[in-house]
Amino acid sequence: MQCEELAKKLPNLQQYLSELKSTPDIVVITETRLNHTNNQVSNHNLEGYDFYHRDSHTLAGGVGLHVKSSFTANCRDDMANSTDDFETIWVENRNNKD
Repeated sequence: MQCEELAKKLPNLQQYLSELKSTPDIVVITETRLNHTNNQVSNHNLEGYDFYHRDSHTLAGGVGLHVKSSFTANCRDDMANSTDDFETIWVENRNNKD
């Protein structure tokens, strides 16, 4: 899902997810326009999900993942890459329902 300026669209996304019969395990967001220097990253949690994010090096980039809280996920910073051309985010995920 491309979601420029995630802060403005998060309520719409939360509403959409609440209307689904079955919610997705992972929601991928591109073009978030978030970065840690503008203190916006901590305000983007969806209920029932943990949020992982890579900063943007541009005004239009950024990528994030909402992973169901019932999963054990680790952000793999060792695999991530952010340049002026693209951002990647990698999360190692293990389902706790074993």
